[in-house]
Amino acid sequence: MEYVKVIGEKLGGRIKSYPEDFIVEEVHEDFICTVDYTLIDKIKTYFVKGKGDQLHFTLIKKNLNTFQAIEILAKKLRVSKKRFGVCGNKDKVAVTSQRVSVYNINPKELRKIKLRNIKIKDLKFESYRLNPGNLLGNRFTITIRDIPYSKSEIIKKLEHFKERVGMGIPNYFGPQRFGDKREVNHLVGEEVVKGNYERAVKILLTHLGKESEDATKARRFLRDNWGKFKEALKLYPKSLDIEIKVLNSLVSGKSYKEALDSLPPQIKNIFVHAYQSYLFNKKLTNLIKNGLVPKTIVVSPIKTKDLSFKGYERKTMIVPKDFEIVKVKDELATIRFFLEKGSYATVVLNELLN
Repeated sequence: MEYVKVIGEKLGGRIKSYPEDFIVEEVHEDFICTVDYTLIDKIKTYFVKGKGDQLHFTLIKKNLNTFQAIEILAKKLRVSKKRFGVCGNKDKVAVTSQRVSVYNINPKELRKIKLRNIKIKDLKFESYRLNPGNLLGNRFTITIRDIPYSKSEIIKKLEHFKERVGMGIPNYFGPQRFGDKREVNHLVGEEVVKGNYERAVKILLTHLGKESEDATKARRFLRDNWGKFKEALKLYPKSLDIEIKVLNSLVSGKSYKEALDSLPPQIKNIFVHAYQSYLFNKKLTNLIKNGLVPKTIVVSPIKTKDLSFKGYERKTMIVPKDFEIVKVKDELATIRFFLEKGSYATVVLNELLN
């Protein structure tokens, strides 16, 4: 398969100016988890059908990633996060909707939860837990702002993109796989795989990115004063909960490996999966440079003394389906499309916006 650049002249513009500009709705075989939440949706939570010990519900969230939302719900319900099951992690700076399962919970306990950035609807009892991959894909509704073109020019470019995108675009793992404000997940993962635990911890704690002034100041201090973990702990803002957990472990005398092991398994796995993703992206880039790309390539397995992550085949190209131009005016456009599970909207938008 030959890779052809989707569009020559990019559209430009900005995404995620507001969470509402990036809407992600999970798609299953027989339904779509919409972000709509009406009075009828609220009333329906009092009428729960089905049988089983797993309570499934649709989680609508804003300005939270899935892990953060689950942690909040677990605290409110006073249960372990391990009781929850999800099909995948959704973007933070966005409004998203997805199915979630929770073991052995009374629906009235969920109904008691009142939060501004979390809504719950479509409750149903089932006999199975939701796991990663239990979905078809996601529908994205994206608003692009500050486009340096008029309405007619934007329409022309979007129509051209819609026509050409059917040829496929590289199925890279998106940038959020590697970190939101700091692209370090794969760097940490690489050092973990190599057994360089101090190096992994140092990257996690001190690598700089696009963060608040307080976070940058704290990381810079520890980078320049490595080993002064107790002093650094006083500087790290509470929002850096992962880093604080690692620092607390180090202050208590634990080794670098033990400090990493203190993190929840899903967090540790993110680092290694990000490294797997980095290797895949690198391999795909080299194939594209050579001109010919197979339909699939293998995401390399990772096996070390302490780690074992299976390899699997992944499509090299994706074709956004049901591409729709929802709204266009001068300097602004809203588009909608569907992507199969495991594919990233940011990759599609990179082809369009640059």
